[in-house]
Amino acid sequence: MCLDSCLYPFAISLLAVRWLFINNTLLSQTISSNLSSNTTLTILNSLRHQNAALINFAMFIPALWIYASFLSAKGAGDSGLIWILASSLDSYAHNQYPNHRRWGYLISLLVVAGLWLGGAYGLFLGYQIHA
Repeated sequence: MCLDSCLYPFAISLLAVRWLFINNTLLSQTISSNLSSNTTLTILNSLRHQNAALINFAMFIPALWIYASFLSAKGAGDSGLIWILASSLDSYAHNQYPNHRRWGYLISLLVVAGLWLGGAYGLFLGYQIHA
């Protein structure tokens, strides 16, 4: 794997890390501002959203790099952009309508699942070539 071929997924990884930092900072500010007013439901909802974002990110990064390494760096980067947009949509929807189901989270999970399946397929192809 050449460094030039993985610059796109690397840039997407950096954008995803930056997005996670911004998202968690905004959620932490929401939690801190609601601690003084004792709105327990809002605090718990924000903590649940923050936990879901961390878990989704932890599933996304390895899937991105496995897909980029064994199948396609461009496909991984494009999927990463879709994941970042879906995650941004999810956070926006969470801030606007905290008690509703959000499509952004579902889309980001589907992207992660697609990356894992594509990475597994790439590993299978590599195994067949070298076997």
